[in-house]
Amino acid sequence: MARQLADFETLNVKFNSVVPNSVIACGKENIKLYKMKNGHLPGQLALLNNTARGKYFTNSVMQYSEIESSKTGAVTCKPNYVFVTTMDGLLYFVNYNTRAVDKIIQIHDDTISALILSPNN
Repeated sequence: MARQLADFETLNVKFNSVVPNSVIACGKENIKLYKMKNGHLPGQLALLNNTARGKYFTNSVMQYSEIESSKTGAVTCKPNYVFVTTMDGLLYFVNYNTRAVDKIIQIHDDTISALILSPNN
């Protein structure tokens, strides 16, 4: 269990299935990535610069790569991007490692109410 206060209006919170004990939250003009540490949820904002002004982020999903160990054969997941949608039909590509927006594309004319990756990414 962990607690965290937010200074931002949050519309969507999802547990991150790729990175254990972490959460992705988005809302009015913000995307934030949290990772649980010692009963606290410290977070890092995505670097949106002026691209988020007036935007409401509605959904998020993590894109990842599966990496197989050559020694053990164990498969681990490495996060690559967080895809986040907006109420005005935009899809943001947020680089998980740098927390920067790499690309923004218009995929719909209206609110995107759900976002899911296919099982094979």
